[in-house]
Amino acid sequence: MRVGVSAGIALAWPGESFESALKRADAALHEAKTQERSTYQFSDQDGPPTGNEAPAIAGGTDKPRSR
Repeated sequence: MRVGVSAGIALAWPGESFESALKRADAALHEAKTQERSTYQFSDQDGPPTGNEAPAIAGGTDKPRSR
């Protein structure tokens, strides 16, 4: 059996609500799921939003090693 994991990652800014950080992590997770399996995405927004910008996403892939 093989198991894969996709993850969305967001670091909370000082003063940011949990819900806001979770929303950015969720957006990153959805982006990861549109990529390939076993991948991760970081919400790479530089700081707290100043308007209604969509969160920016960055990520990568950890490919499983062959045995």
